Amino acid sequence: MPALGITEIVIYTITGAVIYAFVGLSVKSPALLSAGNLISRIAFGVALPVIFISGSINTVVLGRLVHGRIFKNSPIRFVNSPIVITIATIIAFVIAEVIPFFNDLLSISSSLFISGFTFYFPALMWFILIREGKWTEPRNLALAALNVVVFIVSLVTLVAGTYSSVTDIYKAGTVRGVFTCGMPDS
Repeated sequence: MPALGITEIVIYTITGAVIYAFVGLSVKSPALLSAGNLISRIAFGVALPVIFISGSINTVVLGRLVHGRIFKNSPIRFVNSPIVITIATIIAFVIAEVIPFFNDLLSISSSLFISGFTFYFPALMWFILIREGKWTEPRNLALAALNVVVFIVSLVTLVAGTYSSVTDIYKAGTVRGVFTCGMPDS
């Protein structure tokens, strides 16, 4: 269990450090935009299919859930219906474009929920459910130390990430307009 958390901590730390080392404080959001015109286009060409696929998976899961709940006792629940997916996609697009601080809202939800599901819940589950044998065994002591480190990092991510995201929302002049990709002129 701690392998997932430690791997993510290492990958995110290295990625952030490399981007900060080469770009500095002028990093754009998303960070791929800081790579220059040609490299950004290539990187987005590789990243966009993955983004679309992961978004499609989430939309299909939502559609199956909604479809299964609405038509719980009906034979219609076994029929593929693209209308639910289409409506969910349109609603998601409108929400993403209407909320002027949507990126910061995603940051808040990531700090609050993803840090838990990815980091501190697995560490807690090791202590509560997965640990085998006595506490004094060397393997359990080493895994306990790793899980404590992952848990502490997750709490720092939870608190610092939430604080920085909320603070960013309240900065003057950083909220973009509705259905725009750009920031307001300063």
